[in-house]
Amino acid sequence: MPDIIKFNVALENILESINRYGGTDDNKKILREIAPCISRYYKEIDRDHCILIQDHSFPLWAGMHIPFDARVGYVRSGELIIPWNLLWKNNCLTDFQMSIFKSICLQTMQKSSDLETARLDIVDFSQPKGELSRRARSVDEDSARTLSHAEIREVADDFRKGVELAQ
Repeated sequence: MPDIIKFNVALENILESINRYGGTDDNKKILREIAPCISRYYKEIDRDHCILIQDHSFPLWAGMHIPFDARVGYVRSGELIIPWNLLWKNNCLTDFQMSIFKSICLQTMQKSSDLETARLDIVDFSQPKGELSRRARSVDEDSARTLSHAEIREVADDFRKGVELAQ
């Protein structure tokens, strides 16, 4: 994605790179399927400039962090926007899962001095159930409920219990 957003690399070059370095045949197929959709979406966005983003993480509990690897952001009219792409072919996030995801992203950004004023732009490139192809759908910050830190902690504790039982 940084190639598309920051460096404005042509789709043909991206597809060529996928064919050379895209991993397994299945992985290449998925990347070739999604690349045109991502390219179209980001080519239409006006932006002043782009920046590379350092890795961050959200602490779940001691020794367990969720990586926040946004990689690239762009500035439009003085506002830093952090795009996050969802690429599910099937099993799109439920409303509650989207709320968890969004809340963790926002809380991670708020704890980072370089991202605390940025706006999160979740772009869902998933293939909706019953549809034949993927399409870009921007998930407005207001459309998914933001969970409190206590609610996230409760979900994390349930997850931790499941991990401990599985071990």
